[in-house]
Amino acid sequence: MTLLGKKRASGAGSHLRLLLIVFVFLVFLAVGLGGYRITIYRILKTELQERTLATDNVQVEMGAQAIYGHQKNILDTLFFQARHRHFIEAFVSRNSEALASQLSDLVQNPELISVYLLDVAGDEVQHLSSPSSPPSMPVIDKRWFDGILRGRTRYFSGPVVFAGRSEPSLILNAIPFDGPDGRLLGVLAAFQKLDVWAAFFSKFPVQHGRCIYLLDEFGRPVASSSPEGGCVSPPSAEAARLIGDGHTAGEAAGALVAQSGTDRPVFLSVARVPLVNWVLLITSDYHTAMAPMRAMLININLFLGFIAICLIALGGLLYARYRVQKQALTMAENQSKQLEAEVGLRTGDLDRSTKRYRNLVEKMPDIIYETDEAGRLTFVSSATKSVLGFEPEEMVGAPWRNWVYEDDRGKFDEQWARLAQGYDAPPVLSLRHIDREGQLRWLSIHSRAVFDGRKRFTGWQGVSRDITKEIQTDQRIRELSHQLIRAQEEERHRLALDLHDEMGQVLSALKIGLYSLLEKGATDQEQTGPEIEKLIQLSQKIMNRIRTLAYHLRPAILDNFGLEAAAADLCESLAEDFDVTITPRISRLEEDRLSPEVKTTMFRFIQEGLTNAVRYSGSDQISVELLMRGSILSATIRDSGQGFNVDQALDRALAEKKLGLWGMSHRLELIGGRLLISSSPAGTVLEGIIDIGGGHDFKVSGSHR
Repeated sequence: MTLLGKKRASGAGSHLRLLLIVFVFLVFLAVGLGGYRITIYRILKTELQERTLATDNVQVEMGAQAIYGHQKNILDTLFFQARHRHFIEAFVSRNSEALASQLSDLVQNPELISVYLLDVAGDEVQHLSSPSSPPSMPVIDKRWFDGILRGRTRYFSGPVVFAGRSEPSLILNAIPFDGPDGRLLGVLAAFQKLDVWAAFFSKFPVQHGRCIYLLDEFGRPVASSSPEGGCVSPPSAEAARLIGDGHTAGEAAGALVAQSGTDRPVFLSVARVPLVNWVLLITSDYHTAMAPMRAMLININLFLGFIAICLIALGGLLYARYRVQKQALTMAENQSKQLEAEVGLRTGDLDRSTKRYRNLVEKMPDIIYETDEAGRLTFVSSATKSVLGFEPEEMVGAPWRNWVYEDDRGKFDEQWARLAQGYDAPPVLSLRHIDREGQLRWLSIHSRAVFDGRKRFTGWQGVSRDITKEIQTDQRIRELSHQLIRAQEEERHRLALDLHDEMGQVLSALKIGLYSLLEKGATDQEQTGPEIEKLIQLSQKIMNRIRTLAYHLRPAILDNFGLEAAAADLCESLAEDFDVTITPRISRLEEDRLSPEVKTTMFRFIQEGLTNAVRYSGSDQISVELLMRGSILSATIRDSGQGFNVDQALDRALAEKKLGLWGMSHRLELIGGRLLISSSPAGTVLEGIIDIGGGHDFKVSGSHR
């Protein structure tokens, strides 16, 4: 066989298999739809039968209760009338007028057409008729009252058939009544219209094929309702079977039965009326009631046919799509192979890049970390081993906070809480940590909050660098600076003493000698006198300069009388030297709580600040305020001069190596203080604050408006 023949044979076999698959599909489709139709038919039939019987049962129960209430109301009216004392007296005395007056209210009832009063023998004692009663009433049969007169029943309510008639004409309601001695006196009876029940049945919902019957206790019809006039005789035998002797009055019973005299099935619902023992029946034609089910079944058949057509059409479309997709699949397989090769190349590049970056992270001396929203570490680089002594596996899963020194956890929690809420926080936070050996290590933490696409916080990422050596170096520099300033102050103190004691004594001796020479009166006094006078003035000026220099080097008043007196003296001295007004406001200081370093630093701050104010501010009004509140010692210098830009002034001072402001700030920082600078065109405020309790790190801060 040639290659072309093999292809044709293969194509024919494929088509044959396809036809076989389509045939099997259609067979299964037909069987499935048929089974579905039968199942739906049975479900709908059962549900509709149960719903029809339930609806009729509810209506027949409600109707029986309504009839019971209606007839009980009439019997109760007769009962209360017959028990009235005046009625009994009028009956015993045979007072016709009084009896007529007593019975007149009864005939006013539009349902009652006449009222009869009989004695124990069944003879008529009194008779009243309503205006709507017929001209002549049929003769009353005494046998109707036989059960009441003989004491077998205490009341009677039911239809009666008059002589010469075949069907009930009226409904008789009768009750006996006794005298004062308890003996039977007679019977009070009232005739009720039958058309009352025709109006009653009109209140029932009108439905095609439904009939309503009301029978007395003997099965005789009292009333019926048939809107279409298609109702035949009621199925009394079936009703009696449904409500046997043990059936509760007022409770409905229902069943599917055959219509009397025909084989036509009907739904029968029946209930016995309490008190009067009547029977209420409702019949619904089976075929009429099941008509909605048949219509629904037709719609279901049409729907299933439509579905079958749609499935067949869909099968054709799927087959066409299958052919197209098969061709596309072949092309996709070829493209997939090309993509697999390309993915392999890119995967190799990605692996190499991943390894390169992983090696970079692992070899960095800084700790790179990542946490979840609760602060638990999800990744940490191997630098933790060299910095803190812990393996990364020991730290992953635990909160980073566990390794923060206890006194620094407040700062840690505050910063990370602000980051989690989206607030700005210091980019770098230096905190103490505890390594495996229990030693403190300073780490500089740079972290940022991570949020997902919905702006929900998911954790932190950051880098931690070991700055323990830098911190130790900085502390050593601070200690050396402190020692340098202390040595400088000691040297100033020594120089001040030397200048004051030695140079002062020499200059004083020189001045005294010159005065002595001037007083002795030399022969050439006229020539030498003015020269000696100049030398005396020069020596006085030198003494004043040395005294001022000694004061600036180290004021003796600071050591002898304390900071309070030294500050007041400084204000007075500078005010005289520069001819400005300096207003001091100095509160009482607890000098015994102030160390020599604190006194010296605060005095130098006031000295430097006042000197700058009187030289550069251009203000002639300067105030100095020195206060002590608790452990806080503060000095504030205010002027009303031209002001300056704080940041520019600090930068220029560094560039020109003029360390006035920086020197003040540095001195304050060395003893745990801080410098605040606020400057504007309206003036400048310098404030130096020292916490004599210690333990705080402060930095210089300022503002310019």
